[in-house]
Amino acid sequence: MNLRFLIQFIFLLSSIIIYAFVFVPPDVFALAAIICLAIPFLLIIHIIWIVLGISKGIKSIWGNLISLLIGIPFLVSSFGLSVPSKHEGQIHILSYNLYGYRVKYNLQSMSERQAFLQWTIDHEAPIKVFQEFYTHRGHPNMDSYKKLIAAGYNGYFEPLTINNRNHDIGLAIFSKYPIINTGKLLDNSPSLNNIIFADLVIETD
Repeated sequence: MNLRFLIQFIFLLSSIIIYAFVFVPPDVFALAAIICLAIPFLLIIHIIWIVLGISKGIKSIWGNLISLLIGIPFLVSSFGLSVPSKHEGQIHILSYNLYGYRVKYNLQSMSERQAFLQWTIDHEAPIKVFQEFYTHRGHPNMDSYKKLIAAGYNGYFEPLTINNRNHDIGLAIFSKYPIINTGKLLDNSPSLNNIIFADLVIETD
């Protein structure tokens, strides 16, 4: 088998495999999401190889060409010009490590914690993701999960239950958009280290 043909075949096959990982749910294969991060670099390699091949008269670039053609949707979504807009179609996300609704590393007064909770509720972001999210089902003023739901958010909370008491801490995702699927990628109970995800329906997406 011709060496150049083998190289082009490897280019094509590896590209198709990497592209295919986009369609693999993270709860099925967690590394798929990380592998997909290589797609922009893969596209750049194909473009460089094609340009060098054309400039040096190398005819065996068919694998790169096919791979680049298949990857056009990824090329469009990976690279683009940033043009100022009126924020139409943009999505705002609030990500915050709440540290159990403590503003500082020392335990705050209840009024300070309630004020912090109210800030997270009033923030305008339609999507909110929290680490060390705290909720107390036995304390109406600190039942943060219930309060965010009452504010119009859909919620997914993956708690670490502490001695079966009425309060929990863990990871949470809240969204004004419908949540159609949720899950976690790690099962490190009783560790707080985990990864959760939620699939949202945004407009016609």
